[in-house]
Amino acid sequence: TTFKNGEAYEDRNLLTDDFSEIYRIGNALYDVYETPGLVYEILDESDKTCALAGKRGDVSGEIHVPSYKTIGGVRYTVIGIKAMAFSGDSSVTKLITNDGLKWIDDEAFFGCTSLTEVRISSTVERIGDRAFHGADALIDVMLGRGMKEFGSAVFSAAEDMCIYYPGNQLEVEEIKNY
Repeated sequence: TTFKNGEAYEDRNLLTDDFSEIYRIGNALYDVYETPGLVYEILDESDKTCALAGKRGDVSGEIHVPSYKTIGGVRYTVIGIKAMAFSGDSSVTKLITNDGLKWIDDEAFFGCTSLTEVRISSTVERIGDRAFHGADALIDVMLGRGMKEFGSAVFSAAEDMCIYYPGNQLEVEEIKNY
């Protein structure tokens, strides 16, 4: 489900004029839901921030990045996905980020050949170089309005890939060509 100003909207092409406002991708339940087996790195004790650093064990399928993670009884805001966190992992099929996430670092999902769908919340401002490059099965990418910085070669040039972005068509073409 896609949300606009807190209200649910039906699934539709996000490139329409009616959907040019800032929106939130996700579901309130996902703010606290996370995929079990993910590994986090504390970034700043005083700010209570951490980043998703990868996974352990046989975690596969959908990766749900929560807004918060409790580590040692302390609640941390998840603000990023570290460089190469899932690089080369062919078991990841879908990525869903939630409010609070600010960045996805270089090559975070590089070569994730089974990744087909990515939903990036409107709080994400930066996606690093080659973050999803080599994810050749990637078909659906939903980007939030908060995007300010795109690295180089973020996506492979897959012909089937649809990028949903609440900007204009020219912005979408620019994103595809990065």
